[in-house]
Amino acid sequence: MTASIRVYVDTPAWFVRPKNTDWLYMRRLKALERYVNVKTFYACDLRDILHESGTYVVRKFRRGPSRTGGQYFRDGSVTERLAHDSDVILCHRRFPLTAGRIPVIWQCCVLDPQMQMASGRSDTQIELDYAEQAQAYQLAGAVQVSTEAEVARHAMRFPNLSAKFRNVPFFLDHVEAIDKNDLRAKHDGSWPLKILFVGRDARRKGLDLLIQAYLGLPAALRSRCELDVVSSTLDGIRIPSNLGIRWHGSLPSREVQRLMRAAHVFAMPSRFESFGFTFVEAMAAGCTVIGPQWEVQSEILNYGCAGYVVHPSSDAVSAAFRRVCEDPDLRLRLATSAHERFLEKYAPAAVASSYYKMFESVS
Repeated sequence: MTASIRVYVDTPAWFVRPKNTDWLYMRRLKALERYVNVKTFYACDLRDILHESGTYVVRKFRRGPSRTGGQYFRDGSVTERLAHDSDVILCHRRFPLTAGRIPVIWQCCVLDPQMQMASGRSDTQIELDYAEQAQAYQLAGAVQVSTEAEVARHAMRFPNLSAKFRNVPFFLDHVEAIDKNDLRAKHDGSWPLKILFVGRDARRKGLDLLIQAYLGLPAALRSRCELDVVSSTLDGIRIPSNLGIRWHGSLPSREVQRLMRAAHVFAMPSRFESFGFTFVEAMAAGCTVIGPQWEVQSEILNYGCAGYVVHPSSDAVSAAFRRVCEDPDLRLRLATSAHERFLEKYAPAAVASSYYKMFESVS
């Protein structure tokens, strides 16, 4: 039997933000062991935990610009000591400056420039992002990005490093696809039409646009719809009463999955989104998905073949929302395509295989 690839995941057992999404994701990579022949290791050393907590506090409250690349690099001595018998080091955003004996895979990239500019960032700021990350790209054995579009954009920007950029989507081991027969039964044309929004930062995720689209439906159609909103805070967005809208606040993951399996339409027209786990979860649950047409989400939804992609504006969201609600054949077709795309590209076994190939290529 081939020996396991030993992967040191460079994130500590605990640090000052224990609910940080990126940190939680890196901890979940332990589950790769159930799908492919890898062995993952994490720090359990108090010095590393204190180091990570201190690094976070410094970054959080630092004032003024950093030197080029400085915000990503840190002393790698602790990492190198703990990873001494590993084949690969996998890290997110922070880059350990080791002696180079063990190859480092860096999970980081410059986000979609069009999306960043729409959110208020300038060309100059985005150019600085590329410049700051260039040194880490040089040092990395590979750079993990979540889509082929990001691979192509970075390869064009750094042609001499193009082979380093690898498309490995996020590993969501908690997501299980709905049965195809259950998907068809859910979209059999029965009412009420269940619509779902899930997003912690409600305004950034476009809840106000979705509510406006919902209220713009013909009254006869809206009376046969139900909109469930899962968000820990509404960011000042007012939800009208007595119109079939239910706000749940924050819910455990299992409850969110239950709502998704019951929902016909999942809509989250985000103004800014680096990836969007919930889009993939909704695809697996057999929902018809409405998402933003940013670089990453367009690829996740196969450029409109596995979901409705829209510009996050009130008019665009309203037009797409009305069409999806009024056309049951369209809903079934998009939901079926999304389900198939999940199984092919985003299911845990498929993503674990992509991780393994990336580890194998640098170890």
